[in-house]
Amino acid sequence: MTDQEFFSQLFQQEYGTLLTYARKMLSLHGTFVNTDDAEDAVQETLILAWKKSEEVRQRENPGAWLMEALKYVLLHMIRDDRNIIKRLAAVCVELNPNDHFPAPGASLELEGITTPENLLLLREFYLDGETYETLCLKYNLKKSALAMRLRRAKEDFKKNYEKIEEPSELSAKSGNVLREGGVGNEK
Repeated sequence: MTDQEFFSQLFQQEYGTLLTYARKMLSLHGTFVNTDDAEDAVQETLILAWKKSEEVRQRENPGAWLMEALKYVLLHMIRDDRNIIKRLAAVCVELNPNDHFPAPGASLELEGITTPENLLLLREFYLDGETYETLCLKYNLKKSALAMRLRRAKEDFKKNYEKIEEPSELSAKSGNVLREGGVGNEK
């Protein structure tokens, strides 16, 4: 049996179980999940299995190997979402500790992290707990379009956040715009 035949058969046998497990694990861990996230995790696991095809084929139970690999893919996704939430909260509080909205004149700081539109969308989803359904209505988007927009906003935020060492560097990089406005300056 060729690798392609082997994985096609394995995929058909295990896909439903893997998808159900992914959805359940993401929802149990409080991750903001939609069907696309669970499917992405399963697809990523199958790609990993394809890359390690020799190892998978040698296993007595390749389905168990897939399940274990999926568990680690999901744990990575969950950790990633938790880090985004922590970083997003830190940035929002840095910009305005009172209401999580950018302070007047804070747009300079946002340029280094993400666009104001992306920050608002991420804040609404991750910090305010808005649902996909609510955001789809608000932005007049289909669920798949919203998922893509969130994914891109998250990646942009992550990429730019990693360029700074501490959220408080936002204030230092902008001169004194925030400090003059009193944000981050407790008296």
